[in-house]
Amino acid sequence: MKNLINDVATEARALLNGILADCDTDDTTGTCLFASLLLARLAHSKGLSAVIRGGDGKSDGGLYTMYGGFGHYWCEISYNDEFHIVDISADQFGFEGVIVQNIKEVEGWPRYIPGNQDVVNAGVEELFNHGY
Repeated sequence: MKNLINDVATEARALLNGILADCDTDDTTGTCLFASLLLARLAHSKGLSAVIRGGDGKSDGGLYTMYGGFGHYWCEISYNDEFHIVDISADQFGFEGVIVQNIKEVEGWPRYIPGNQDVVNAGVEELFNHGY
């Protein structure tokens, strides 16, 4: 199943790269919410369950490196009760552009700590209602 999730993540990243190229950039800084929404929609279209997660990098979850926490959004994608952390914009923090990790086998950096889901959902709603 991880192959399907990897394929979806790779396809979503290719779509993101195309959008960035249309904007004359390849920099993913600040694109994590949009990237996560793109990833979640694509995952749903392939029959996978996806939830956008995130945190502020301070007191309410986020992406953590050996140097500290960062505000960030990513997806948890599941199929048949197997959950994966999937991030298609981690390169803005110096990591690979596509990260797929089984949620039970997370080792090393980066580490993903989900924050308050109501706050995350409000961020997604803001994107829908007012744009980026």
